[in-house]
Amino acid sequence: RQDQLILQIINYMNKLLLTAGQDYEFTTYKVLATSKSDGFVEFVPHSRTIFDVSKEYKTNCIKTYIDICSNNDKAEIDKRLNSFVNSCAGYCVVTYLLGIGDRHLENLLVDHNGKLFHIDFGYILGKDPKPSPPSMKLNPDMIKCMGDKGSKDFERFKNKCINAFWVLRENARLIVNMLYLMIDSGIPELNNLEALEKMHDKFLQEETKQDAANSLLTIIEESTNMYYNFLDTAHNIAAKFK
Repeated sequence: RQDQLILQIINYMNKLLLTAGQDYEFTTYKVLATSKSDGFVEFVPHSRTIFDVSKEYKTNCIKTYIDICSNNDKAEIDKRLNSFVNSCAGYCVVTYLLGIGDRHLENLLVDHNGKLFHIDFGYILGKDPKPSPPSMKLNPDMIKCMGDKGSKDFERFKNKCINAFWVLRENARLIVNMLYLMIDSGIPELNNLEALEKMHDKFLQEETKQDAANSLLTIIEESTNMYYNFLDTAHNIAAKFK
């Protein structure tokens, strides 16, 4: 039920962005809850986890995967890289605002068109099993795929993040109220009013538009910290012993 709710909210955010003329190429697959503990999840074809991609292609794995899916055709590579930048920016912003936790390389996927998307929303509103997780999930391979820090594509990624944030910031009350309306649904994660208030604070509505953008850029920079790469490495080692 929680996955279904979060995906409905992400789909709503996507519609707000599309209405504003911004397409972030979200993969809005469907989830249907049939009880408190059962349900159906739509299968997304032609997609792989970043974890599996990184195991197969050791160096600059996402870019290598996109090159292969494009048959090394430059026009097709550029098209897929554009989709990767768009989708990565969109998901970074919405997962940050919704406080989606437990982000690791097995619940981040990329499809054969280069579109990145997230699955598994068991931790929301800031809850996370990892200590001091990053606000946004941006591992080195994701950044390298965009040409590394300072590249044209990475700068475009940051601008896309800011533009998405500005649109969603204007609709903060509507987005937060969707979660408030579900407080009595019996979903444990929604029983914490303080967490909902913290989520509202993330929209930075007390700041000027430019100050809010600068705050978001700081969050992006902090999320590329090397400490978080260690968490990915630890998770990957643990995954081998499942």
